[in-house]
Amino acid sequence: MSALTIASLGLAASTAYAEPGLAPAAQESLNVQIAPSINYKAYNNGTAAVITTDAGSLAVTNGTFQIKADGRIIAGVPLELRLDDISMPIDARIDGNTATLARTCRRLPGRG
Repeated sequence: MSALTIASLGLAASTAYAEPGLAPAAQESLNVQIAPSINYKAYNNGTAAVITTDAGSLAVTNGTFQIKADGRIIAGVPLELRLDDISMPIDARIDGNTATLARTCRRLPGRG
């Protein structure tokens, strides 16, 4: 399992808090070299996973968050997690070399 997947799963496993004051403090960052010239840093800011690269590019293609170098996909993770009848889509906002991944919850069609 890639470190990018682990960082994203950490986001999905985090608890949603109704009151902002109850959210946990941001966690330490995860720093990973994913290619000889590309490193990324990932951390949970309390409401979303934030991923920053020092090179390459970030993209969302066909429901997958991707880190690319020279047009090749170096790392990627689906932008949806499922648990029983719950679908947890992950919204990815990209600004330069920083991506913010935040989740939302919805029921799958045809389920209760």
